[in-house]
Amino acid sequence: MLSGLIAGLLLPLGVLWIGWTLELLIACLSGSVPDAVRVGPFSLPLTWIDAGSSAARAVTALLVILAGIFLLKYLSVSINQLAASYAAFDFDVQVQKRLFEKSAALATVEGLSVQRSAMHSLQSESLPKTREAIAGWYTISLRYGLRIVLLMALALSIHPWLTGTAVVGLFVLRVFYSYVESSIRKRREAFWEQWRTSRERLSYLCDTAPLLDTIHQADETVREYDAQLQTYRRASLKLLDFSGWKSPAVRLISTLLALILAISVSIRVLDWPNSIGFGGAVTLCMSVAIAVYSLSKLREAIAERHHAEIPLQQIVNYLSQSQPEEHARDRLGSPVRIEKDLVFDHVMLRESNGKKLLEDVSLVLKPGQLTALVADERYQAQALAELCLGFGKPTSGRMLIDGTDSNDIARSALQRLALWVAPNGPLMTGTLSENLWVNCHPDATFDLMDAARKARIANAILNLPV
Repeated sequence: MLSGLIAGLLLPLGVLWIGWTLELLIACLSGSVPDAVRVGPFSLPLTWIDAGSSAARAVTALLVILAGIFLLKYLSVSINQLAASYAAFDFDVQVQKRLFEKSAALATVEGLSVQRSAMHSLQSESLPKTREAIAGWYTISLRYGLRIVLLMALALSIHPWLTGTAVVGLFVLRVFYSYVESSIRKRREAFWEQWRTSRERLSYLCDTAPLLDTIHQADETVREYDAQLQTYRRASLKLLDFSGWKSPAVRLISTLLALILAISVSIRVLDWPNSIGFGGAVTLCMSVAIAVYSLSKLREAIAERHHAEIPLQQIVNYLSQSQPEEHARDRLGSPVRIEKDLVFDHVMLRESNGKKLLEDVSLVLKPGQLTALVADERYQAQALAELCLGFGKPTSGRMLIDGTDSNDIARSALQRLALWVAPNGPLMTGTLSENLWVNCHPDATFDLMDAARKARIANAILNLPV
């Protein structure tokens, strides 16, 4: 905030200082150093320079200070941009953390794969756009807003009517440029189509000219080729100059307006003793030009901020989702295993954007049976595995556990019936038995080796090195 405020103050001060320096240079041409230089109502005493005997010393002092002003301005802008980037990335990190927490909270009810598209869109599109808009807005808004106010105040204090003339001229030029650019934009596609068509036709004629000569007159193919070549050249030249600023009309209007402004400024400079001075004229023109440029940059930042409202609203909508309460009763009495089978009966699962992730899936999984899930996309098989783990529920169809609908089983009980083994799981310490009982309460009545034999991993366990 402070760096942006300093940067906004320093540029108008630098423009004013340029005017003072130019007035001093003109005064020094007469061979003497004045006690003060004036630009509009702003006067700079020169007695502190102690340069009465040397004009070069006075000019050098002002140039050194001017260089210091612009160096300080550059440093403050850099600090402002860095601070805005830090703030934007801090926002990014905080939102990423909240997205992670919300995704975990919704995982049990909605599943992980169901949120895949929404999370990918938020992280790869919505969040970067929002972050860039925040960084751009905090970099530009205060600095350029303050700069516009101060520069226009400086120009108005030097000569209000000249400032008004310059502003009106620039406004007229902007309106006329927008009109020309709009009309050019409408015709640009037509010239693009001419260019593409003529290029394709030229290629066709080059490939088939000998064949066409057998069915047409000898010079007919050549005439068509020349005609297409002229069309290609004309369209290429039009596209080359297809810019509003390259339009002869815009150049003519801008030249006339610049000439009118130059004549008006010259009259005010030569209007002795009410002359605004050469330094004042330069300061006024620079102030108006930089203020107009700053206004265009501020408008771009406002437009970018407006465009970022939609992705920001998407993030807010996702984070504001309430986690549905679970009302299912555990009719199986918290079983420790599946006795008969796990059946998927015409199961369909949709992503958060409505896209079908699973469609009409029917499958029977039996205890002791090894089943490999193969799908066109990895997330389809993962979504089916997540349903087995109790994450989410089918959009339609049923998932039956020993004949009981999974919707009638508490999620916590359902999750105890399955276990996910991560391919990149961490190495653990302790005995094999302790690792097998991880996240479970050891039960002396439960035979681990019997479970290992049913899972077909007993031989692998027995063959482990001691």
